[in-house]
Amino acid sequence: MVTGLTVALVALLLGGCGGGGDGVPPPDESANAAAVSRSDAPFELHVSLDGWMGAATAGLLTAEARGYFDDAGLDVWLGTAFEPRAAVPQVLEETDDLGVVRLPQAILAKGKGAPVVVLGTVISQPTEAMIWLRSAKIGSVSDLEGKTIAIPGDQYQEEFLQSVLAQAGLTLKDVTLDRVAYSLVPALLDGSADAVFGGSGNLEGADLRSEGAKSTVIGFRSLGIPDYEPLVLIARANLVAEHPEEIRKFIAAVARGTATAQWHPDAAAKAVAESTEKDPGVTAAGTQAQLDATLPLLSPGDPLDLETVQSLIDWMAEEGMLAESFSADALLGEDSAD
Repeated sequence: MVTGLTVALVALLLGGCGGGGDGVPPPDESANAAAVSRSDAPFELHVSLDGWMGAATAGLLTAEARGYFDDAGLDVWLGTAFEPRAAVPQVLEETDDLGVVRLPQAILAKGKGAPVVVLGTVISQPTEAMIWLRSAKIGSVSDLEGKTIAIPGDQYQEEFLQSVLAQAGLTLKDVTLDRVAYSLVPALLDGSADAVFGGSGNLEGADLRSEGAKSTVIGFRSLGIPDYEPLVLIARANLVAEHPEEIRKFIAAVARGTATAQWHPDAAAKAVAESTEKDPGVTAAGTQAQLDATLPLLSPGDPLDLETVQSLIDWMAEEGMLAESFSADALLGEDSAD
């Protein structure tokens, strides 16, 4: 059994990470590096991201750029999933070992019995939103009838949108959906979409501001969707059970990278700029705007707020997105076998 292992890993992470939000400086890097044991052969980990390399994953990118994974005896590969909905399947199918994904993706997978374990949060504050340009003259959700709405393409986003539209007396048949993967901002700016759903104020909203575009950003809470931690790190239960020490080292290295990114934004900016799969459509000014808005939101791997997660799971079940509700503890591997 994997019972309680995730909690123990996260507790260790929190004990040594620091961070920008609590006034505690990051640990001394030379001391940290010296304390980490090295194995003769680095342990390989492939990590799938459900978005471009950028501000949201600045902690991982900084850890990679600063050599923190190397210090931990890890050979880590970071890569963007070819489409947002692919990140979870790539982990479950063992194409990748870990994934940085949206929490609802993990919940849907767990609801179908997948051996998904949430190791911790990457961004723990609600950020997802519906966005439209003020020039579109949209005043409320009811004005979206007959409009085109761009979404990244995740299953949960379509189902969440259906719930939001229903509150305004609309259905998905009343709008045109455009699944644009990672191209939400271009869809708005080129006029191919009237609104986007599933972006966030700290990323797409910040990018639009850098372009001089005036937009309206409505958080999911204001649309009737419960709050939740939007971005989490997942693994397969068997990987956590078989390689707990390597997973612990990975989480600690990410926490170290997150602390460095928050205390040294220039290091985060450099790591993003040098990343191999950054968004080709975002300018340097847009990237900086995203970093400014996102770095304060990064989590050093905080454990899930189980009460908040349970509310989301129950709501998704009530909305028919899950066959039935289940305990949020299950996401921590509490019911997972070897």
